[in-house]
Amino acid sequence: MLEVPELVPIEEAIPGLFWGMPTSRKGELVGVLPGRTATHVERLSLAYTDQRRDVVKVTRADLVQAFTRHIQDVPAATRRDAERAVGQWIVNREPVSYVAA
Repeated sequence: MLEVPELVPIEEAIPGLFWGMPTSRKGELVGVLPGRTATHVERLSLAYTDQRRDVVKVTRADLVQAFTRHIQDVPAATRRDAERAVGQWIVNREPVSYVAA
């Protein structure tokens, strides 16, 4: 009998996706948000829950929406750089990485 791997609950998957964005070795979103990554991951996850439009699957658009919502509360210079980076991330179709949170 073929074993089916256990699915990761969405509550665990979303923080893992947001951990992967700024902590991968390279990528558009690496180093964009100054400060503690753990704080950003927590706030990004909350923004994702609040801003999510597709309740069936995790979409790149919903991840971006959470990111752009979160950066509304950062200083203007950081927000400008983050908006540019997230725009490049979505246009370049950079892979979404996952880090177990």
